[in-house]
Amino acid sequence: MPAAGIAIPNTDHAVDDIEALARKRDDSRQSRRLRAIAHLMEGELDRGMIALRDRVDRQTLCDWASRYNAERPDGLKDRPRSGGCPKLNESRKAEVRPWLEDGPGPGVPAWTLGLLKERIKVVFGAVMSLEAMEMNRRLMDICAAVPDGRRAPAVFDGAGWHRSKDLDCPDNVSVPRLPPCSPEPDPAESVFQFLKARHFANQVFETAEAVTERVAEVREGFAAPLDRILSIGHRSWARLTPVAAPANQGHVHV
Repeated sequence: MPAAGIAIPNTDHAVDDIEALARKRDDSRQSRRLRAIAHLMEGELDRGMIALRDRVDRQTLCDWASRYNAERPDGLKDRPRSGGCPKLNESRKAEVRPWLEDGPGPGVPAWTLGLLKERIKVVFGAVMSLEAMEMNRRLMDICAAVPDGRRAPAVFDGAGWHRSKDLDCPDNVSVPRLPPCSPEPDPAESVFQFLKARHFANQVFETAEAVTERVAEVREGFAAPLDRILSIGHRSWARLTPVAAPANQGHVHV
């Protein structure tokens, strides 16, 4: 029996079928909603417990059930969200890319975020978020490091600038997104934990300069042997996949 107060008259899929669909979906949000529907159909937990387990309110749970009843599993896919237009459209992005490749100009060795932000403001009259610009720079670095014909995953969490419409994701980079409150799948978190445990735990620094010096020292020694970083950050799903491969390869399954 379904949880009290929420009816699931649609019996096209059994509970096991819905859970199997949840495991196969690339969209972590749809998987989460499908699992909530499966819990509702099992009837072992009441509506309040299911809502608490999925970190949503009861009305949201009812909305998921209504969408499932009306549209089957496809009704639980993410829907388009309203919001402002990106500050840089495709034509503007195409104009910015050569700037990054050519450099800022004579006498300036490399772009900084401040310089790039000011250039975009002068040319287009748009004020960009420094965080979004930094993410675009990192995505370009990843893009340049990926061999031809391959695609790499870049794991994003729920930070606002990770979801900005100003992000320009290259064609050879996939962006699987972590579900809420789940830092464990993020390879970067494993690296942070390693560094904190090995190099910064139980230490007292007298000045901010001492912290800066220690960070620089650790970074220089840690980044050199790439095998160590690859080992700590290894994930079975985080691998380079052919660009023509099925869409579900190289993504997080949760």
